[in-house]
Amino acid sequence: MKAKSILSLLLFIGTISGLSARHQADSSGIRPFHRFYISWGYTKCWFSNSTIHFKGSVNNTPYDFEIEHARAHDKPDMKALFPEVTVPQYVFRIGFFFDKKRQWALELNYDHAKYIVTDFQTAHVKGSINNSPVDQNMVLNPMTFVHFEHTNGANFYLINGVRRFEIWKSRRHIFRLNNMVKAGFGWMIPKTDVTLFGKRLDNKFHVAGYMFGLENSLRLNLGRWFFIEPSIKGCYVDYRDVFTVEGGKAHHSFWAFEAMGTIGFSFL
Repeated sequence: MKAKSILSLLLFIGTISGLSARHQADSSGIRPFHRFYISWGYTKCWFSNSTIHFKGSVNNTPYDFEIEHARAHDKPDMKALFPEVTVPQYVFRIGFFFDKKRQWALELNYDHAKYIVTDFQTAHVKGSINNSPVDQNMVLNPMTFVHFEHTNGANFYLINGVRRFEIWKSRRHIFRLNNMVKAGFGWMIPKTDVTLFGKRLDNKFHVAGYMFGLENSLRLNLGRWFFIEPSIKGCYVDYRDVFTVEGGKAHHSFWAFEAMGTIGFSFL
C-alpha cells in the first residue's frame, strides 16, 4: 500500500468522525469514545531459538533432518520507510467496542514481522541426507546447505479479545490514559524464501500454522479521535506446514517477543 493511499484512508475516516461527533454525547454532556478504531505502526521483534525439521528431496537427493536450536533475527529495515511505508516491519489493528462503557472490544491484529535464520551459524544437524545418517555440528552455509526466512512476512494474524482499563483522565476528559490488555488466537500466512543444497524457491503465500498471543499497551487518547499506543507482545508460533523446494516441507515453532509503537484513529 502506498503512503498516499494510507493518508487518503485516514483523512476519510477523520471526516466521518467529525460529522458524527456532534451527535454523540452521554447524559452528562461528555462525549464517549467512538466505537470503532484503527491503528498503524512499526515493530521490533526477537525470537527464541527454534528446531527446524526439513523433509523432502532435491535433485533426487532425499533428506529428513533437523537443525537444532537455530538462531534467527528480524529485519526492521527502517531505511526503506519512504516512499514505501509497508516495506519495514509494520503492524495494523482494527477493532470495535461492543459494550456501552467501551470496556470490551474485539480486534483484528496483523503483524508483518520478518523471521530470518542467521546464515553461517554453527548448529547441530540430526537426521539423514541422501540416505546417510547425520548427527554433527554443521555451518548453515546459504549457498551449499540451507537458507531459511519468512521475509515477505512471517505474517501473524490474530483475533483478539480486548479489555480496557482507565488509568487517568484530564479534567475535561480531553486526554485519557488507558491500559489495553489483549489476548487472542490466530494463524500465519507466510511467504517463505528457502534455499536447500543450492536450490532456491521464493514460495507462495499460504496458511502455515497457528499461534497464540498476549499483548499489553498504554493508549493515550488525544481527544476523541486520535491516540498513540506503545505496546509489548508475546506469542507462541507453530509453523506446521511450511513449503520448501520441490514439494518439500518444513516445520518449526518458537516464541516471539515484540515491542511496538502505533498511532490510531477512533470513528463512528
